[in-house]
Amino acid sequence: MPFADTDYAIVDVNARSKHAEMMVAVVNEDGIERIAGAVDYYSNYHFEGRPGFGKLVVSPDFRRRGIAKAVMGWCMQRAKSDGASSISIHCTGTMSKYYSSQGFVKIAKERF
Repeated sequence: MPFADTDYAIVDVNARSKHAEMMVAVVNEDGIERIAGAVDYYSNYHFEGRPGFGKLVVSPDFRRRGIAKAVMGWCMQRAKSDGASSISIHCTGTMSKYYSSQGFVKIAKERF
């Protein structure tokens, strides 16, 4: 099943790639590779000198399999290797509960 906003994501990837690295999680099932999820990682989130990530998505076919946790883990490891001690997240209210359950703490509400 494709992402709900596949057409938008395909068009938007090139614009975002100037400021972000898009990480794609691929799952191999029965010899067939499928995109399971994706995230945008920013080494300089909104040009404020700190790393961050946003637009984390997981295909409905792969939810509840640890894909989001693995993608977040990649972002946190990348931030750590960039020398950061914290990371910013851009999320909707829907994902706030998930990030809290993973140990993230809301320290500020920013709108861009």
